[in-house]
Amino acid sequence: NCPSWPPVCTFKGMNQLLRDRYIQMAKDNYTWVAPVGSVWRDIRDTTNINLYQTDGSHPSYGGTHLAALTIYQTLFQKKINENCFVGSLNQTNHNQIKNTATSVFNDSISNWNHDTCKVPTQFKYTVLQTLVGDSFMIGLEATTKDPRGDYNWYINKGSHFNQGFSIPSFTIKNNCTIYLKVKNACGTDSFSQKFSFVSTDKIKKLKSVSTYHTNVGKELSIKNNGKRIENITVCDINAKIVDYKKATGAISEFKYQVPDLESGLYYLFINNTLEIKLLID
Repeated sequence: NCPSWPPVCTFKGMNQLLRDRYIQMAKDNYTWVAPVGSVWRDIRDTTNINLYQTDGSHPSYGGTHLAALTIYQTLFQKKINENCFVGSLNQTNHNQIKNTATSVFNDSISNWNHDTCKVPTQFKYTVLQTLVGDSFMIGLEATTKDPRGDYNWYINKGSHFNQGFSIPSFTIKNNCTIYLKVKNACGTDSFSQKFSFVSTDKIKKLKSVSTYHTNVGKELSIKNNGKRIENITVCDINAKIVDYKKATGAISEFKYQVPDLESGLYYLFINNTLEIKLLID
């Protein structure tokens, strides 16, 4: 492959390619890198320790020892004891490998994904159907999927109802909370979302409601025909509440700043009564 891809023909080129690919795999799979290749390069360049067998390819006893120390430090993140082994490698070489493994690991923690390793707990939902009363049928799906992670879904105070990356359909009641708990190589974490909906009965009379075109961040002057404004509620087309503002004092005009929402149609309620349709561009 040398003519078509020269980097694979040198140790430096191949070592860099392996390093880059392992870092990418760690990010894609939510895990850590044991930087054996980087420690190997530094020992190879700065010491006389023989890392190869006579075939010039497979690791010698010293090369295997180097890999073992680096993997041990990555897994357990503990200081390597100078007397933690019994074998044919002399103490000086052991100390050189140990110190290099520690130095490489600590100097590039972000590269090895140890400070950015994430537990992917975010999820998205879709309202599939509005049922009788205050019940809704929704679909749930993890935003990011770790193929080795354990994904478990709970409702309210810890009642487990399913597992896996997604739930095609699930019936919930208004003001319930859904939890996604994920365990992977980075640890365990959870994310929750409360589902607060406006009763769909309040959204039925839409023809008589004015529509305002607006943009995120724009300030709207909301009036209530001289009547006191107590609160402003905004919901999306699925009746899910996406913003709520409580007014202070006896005011008949409210300065409402449009929150950071996706483009689409929203409904604005004044004192729990539908008054405005907001079309956010």
